Amino acid sequence: MRLLPAAVFLAGLFGCAPPPYYWIRSVAIGPKLPAFSPTCPMKFIRVSPEELAVKYEKVGVICFTGQPSTEADDDMQAEACRLEGEVIAVEGLCSQGRWRGWRGGHDDGILYGVWREKG
Repeated sequence: MRLLPAAVFLAGLFGCAPPPYYWIRSVAIGPKLPAFSPTCPMKFIRVSPEELAVKYEKVGVICFTGQPSTEADDDMQAEACRLEGEVIAVEGLCSQGRWRGWRGGHDDGILYGVWREKG
């Protein structure tokens, strides 16, 4: 039987944060469009969906839950490219429906709209 080091045991006992984690789930919206490469240029912008609707059409949404990181940003970009998007903008809050365990509550996340230029 292997014993845990005291520091690991105490960290778990007092609920210290686990290593960084994240979940990304997406849903495509509208007709299928030609796909971009997974490294397509992506812009994260901060405008309202109403302003975006003038120049862009919505092609999907992404729910991001967890701790931001460079790896998470890369995965978000790849997912937006898979949805044929060019622009990502925050739209609100979302839930992955995952239970946090003994601490209780669900993991809430940020809802991003994925948009593509009209035409």
